[in-house]
Amino acid sequence: MPKTGLILPDTYLRRRGIRCTIPDKTHQVRNREKCGSRGGRPPKFDKVDLVAAINEWL
Repeated sequence: MPKTGLILPDTYLRRRGIRCTIPDKTHQVRNREKCGSRGGRPPKFDKVDLVAAINEWL
């Protein structure tokens, strides 16, 4: 097999000392994709947004 300069992901990780990885659960991936560009967890806590969301829910 000719060398193409392509390094397989597992080879790259082992070179860096990472022996194993934990795969994402399918339902978590699906829920993240469902959120789209909004993502999942907000980058910071915003009390105003929290109060607005609670008031909207009630």
